[in-house]
Amino acid sequence: MASKPNQIAKRAEINNSPQSSIWWHRTSMNLRVSLRHLQTFLAIVEEGTLTAAANRLHKSQGAISQDLVALEASCGVKLIDRSGQRVKLTAAGDTLLPDARDIVQRVQDAEASMRRVRNGEAGTIRIGMLPSLTVRTAEYVAEFHRRHPGTRFELTRELQTVLVERLRRGELDIVVGHSVLRSDIELVVVETEPVNVVVSERHELASAGLVRASDLIDLPFISNLRDMNSTRGAESFFESIGRYPDPAFQVDDYKTMQTLIRSGVGYGIMPSCVSKEKGLVEIRTEPKLERQVAILRTRSRRSSSVGEAFSFLSQEWGQLPVLKSDLVTS
Repeated sequence: MASKPNQIAKRAEINNSPQSSIWWHRTSMNLRVSLRHLQTFLAIVEEGTLTAAANRLHKSQGAISQDLVALEASCGVKLIDRSGQRVKLTAAGDTLLPDARDIVQRVQDAEASMRRVRNGEAGTIRIGMLPSLTVRTAEYVAEFHRRHPGTRFELTRELQTVLVERLRRGELDIVVGHSVLRSDIELVVVETEPVNVVVSERHELASAGLVRASDLIDLPFISNLRDMNSTRGAESFFESIGRYPDPAFQVDDYKTMQTLIRSGVGYGIMPSCVSKEKGLVEIRTEPKLERQVAILRTRSRRSSSVGEAFSFLSQEWGQLPVLKSDLVTS
């Protein structure tokens, strides 16, 4: 029998059925891996236990275990060490992980693309933005549309953590928000914005040109909710006094914070774009506080229309006149 030629190329055949498979053809090896098995593998790794993975995928723990055994048999190597309370990747599992994520993500992207075609949304660019950047983002999107009249957009407002997760899941194409450090996200920082202590015109610190955290001890504090991304700058500011103040008020939007500050019940910490309002006084901080505004997209998605919009926002941000921003959370 004639020997089979060595094949170095990798070929993938993927569809949305449970029987879909990815084939790698290498020297003397014919490796068949089910897409379902890769999804199970990722769930186990991300959840940490087979029980949690079973709950996530709405399967029995036995079915999860069978999927893992089948995947390891197909690969011919042990992928996960189950000897401890939480699973650990073997060296082979660590090697497979980025490829598994990429394959599953590409399938999800294909499903999302076809769903948008079915719904008549093909060609729509989905942009998510921080609420405090809504007005500015809308102005740039409108300018892009004037230059590219056929483009369709879907604009949504969310908090930073939600935006990043939706971007990574393929539910958004572009995010206008804060910079993040993730290997799967590409970003361009387009602005560094001051963040200041803000008080009412009647506040005892209204005439201060500069404040330190020690100047604010025992003064009523109006804070964003602690689980929000916008408190990170405030947390770093208060490190010098060893604790984050116990807030008199916690809010989830800047409009409410402005109303409370204007009434004189306390001070807040806010980015400059939402603190230049009548009745409010901005005070610089020592050390200086800033936040970075960035345009984000995932590295794995390269649609030409999304690329054009991403490049436009990255290059043109700051070129249009500054308008009054939304009075909302960051």
